[in-house]
Amino acid sequence: TEYVRSLRDYIRSEGLEDAVRFCGNTDRMAETWNTADIAVVSSKFEAFGRVTAEAMMAGALVIGADTAGTKELVGSEYGLLYQQGSAESLAEQIAHAIEHPEQMREIAKRACEHSLSRYTAEQNAKAILDIYRKVTMEKKHE
Repeated sequence: TEYVRSLRDYIRSEGLEDAVRFCGNTDRMAETWNTADIAVVSSKFEAFGRVTAEAMMAGALVIGADTAGTKELVGSEYGLLYQQGSAESLAEQIAHAIEHPEQMREIAKRACEHSLSRYTAEQNAKAILDIYRKVTMEKKHE
């Protein structure tokens, strides 16, 4: 696409070919997560934050936008938040993570343990079922 082409041109013009890699689509996410130390979640809006939860479960440090979904999952305990739309804020959080690797590993470990105990498929299915039940009960009482 034109957007990908413009990104590649920018990377080339800035001499970042050795620092940026486009991986493309994959159905091997476990392998991909195993190579990641940091996951940047830059969505403007996440209803649940599936990518955030997956990154946490894989043990990657999440640096996420301070928007709905991501903000609730990461909070102040389970990753770092940056001001959505601010490249400076994101850069500051990435630099902070790189400068404090032991602290970031602790945060990622805590997030992993928290997410593995909290975001299982069974728990998500139950939560969705509870919402459906609540909505249908409210409709019956209207």
